[in-house]
Amino acid sequence: MPRKLLKYSPVVNRATFQLKYNWSWHSGYSDNVEGWVPPATGSSKNTATRFRAKQYFTVEVDYGDGTVEQYRSVYNKSTSGYGDYLVCFRHFMTEIEDNATQKFSYDTVAPHHYKDDNKDTLRIIVMTFSAPVTYITHEYSHLSSFPVFEFPELIYLYVSTPSNNVGEMPFDTFARIPKLEHLLFEGISVDNTVIPESLWTMTKLKELSIRHVFKKATDLEGSGIRNINKLVNLEVLYYTGPLAGIYIKELNDLSKLYSLNWVCDNNAGGYIGGINKAPVMDEVSQINPRLTGFGYISGYQSDYQRTAWPYHLSGYGWEKIESINMYCSRDVVLDPLPDYWYEYRSATSLNIYESLRTQQRADDFVDLFYDFVTNWEQITMSQTAKDGKRNQWYNLTVAYLDPTGNAPNAIPSGLYVAPEGFVLGQSNGNPKTPMEKIYVLEKNYKQRWITFDKLTS
Repeated sequence: MPRKLLKYSPVVNRATFQLKYNWSWHSGYSDNVEGWVPPATGSSKNTATRFRAKQYFTVEVDYGDGTVEQYRSVYNKSTSGYGDYLVCFRHFMTEIEDNATQKFSYDTVAPHHYKDDNKDTLRIIVMTFSAPVTYITHEYSHLSSFPVFEFPELIYLYVSTPSNNVGEMPFDTFARIPKLEHLLFEGISVDNTVIPESLWTMTKLKELSIRHVFKKATDLEGSGIRNINKLVNLEVLYYTGPLAGIYIKELNDLSKLYSLNWVCDNNAGGYIGGINKAPVMDEVSQINPRLTGFGYISGYQSDYQRTAWPYHLSGYGWEKIESINMYCSRDVVLDPLPDYWYEYRSATSLNIYESLRTQQRADDFVDLFYDFVTNWEQITMSQTAKDGKRNQWYNLTVAYLDPTGNAPNAIPSGLYVAPEGFVLGQSNGNPKTPMEKIYVLEKNYKQRWITFDKLTS
C-alpha cells in the first residue's frame, strides 16, 4: 500500500547511531580498539566520524549508558586555505592515521568504553549539536541499524560500512536532510525492496552514490529507480545493484549529468542484463549526450572481472566520453579489442591496470593495441585525425601500472628502444617487441604510459 511522507517539526541538528559492541564505535578493520595499530601500508587507516560546521559549535553525546559528555569543536584549516569547525570521533584509541605515517592534525575524541563490556548489548548513541552541521563523514564502521540524521543545513553526507546489513532504511530518511548536495552511501546494505521515496524529493542533489546499498531492490518497475529523473540537478551518479542490468531511459532526462557509473551487481540476484554485467540498451538509442564519463564495471573482486567484451555497446554515442576503461579485467579475452573504442573521440586516458598480470597477456595486449592504433584508417601523428575530428590516440595517457602498486600488470618484454627504421614524427619503423612498440606510441603519438619509469627501469 502506498505510504505518504510524514510532516515533521523543524529538525534539531541531531545524529543517532545504533550498534552492538562494548565500545561506542566498532571499526570494520579490527575489533582491537585499544591495541590496534594501522599497518605501514594499505588502506586500513584509523577510521573516524567527523562533523563539520561553518561556525563554532558544541556537541552533547548521550552514550546510552547514563554517560553524557559535551565536546567543543576546533578550528581546522586545510592545506588549500579553507577552514571550518570540526569534531572528530575516532574509532580506535590510537591517534595514528593515514597508514601509520601521520597523526591527526586536530584534537579528536577517543571511543567510549561501556563498563558492562558486553559486545551483544544494543547501544544507542544520540548526538545533539548547538549549531548547523554542514558536513558529515562516518567511515567504515559497523552499525546495527540505519543511522538517523536530522540536519536542516547538511550539504555533504558520507557513510560507509564493511558490507554489513543494517535492516531497512526508513522511507522518510531523506526528509530530515533537505538541503543535501552530496550523498554517498557505500557498502551499507539494507533490506528495502523499494528505494525510499523521500530520496526523490532531494532535488538539490548534485552527487549521489548508492553502491551495494539496495541489493534487494530487484524489480525494475516496482523499485522506484525510474524516479531518478526527479533529481534534476544531479551531475554525478554512482549506482551498483541489480537494477543496472539495463540502461534506463530516465538517465537521459538528467540534463546536468556528466559522470555515470552504472554497475550491475551480480551478487544481488534479480535482473541481470547485458554481457558481463554491462547494461543492455533496449530503452535508448544513445546514452545521455551530456556524459563525459561512463563506467559500467568496477572493483577488484572476481565478481566484476570481464571475460567477454560487450560488443552490444557499439554505436550508442561515446563521442564525448573522456576515459576508456579495461581495469580489473584479468580474464577478458584480448583478441580482438572492441571496435567501439574508435568511437571515443574525446578520450584522454586508457585505464588497463590489474588486467595483464602475466607476461603473455601483457605482450599480447601491447601487440594488439599497437596494431589497433597504427592500423586505424584515421590515424595521423597529430591531434587531428584524417576525417578532421580529434585523434584520441594522440596524447593519450595509458594507466598501465597503478601508482599505489596494488593493481600490478606484468612488464612487457623487450627493450625500450627505437626500432629499426624509426624516424621521429615520420616513420614508425619496424618494431618487433612490445617495448619497442610502446616506444613508438610514446614518441610518434605522444602517448604517456604511466607509471612508465617502472617499465623502463
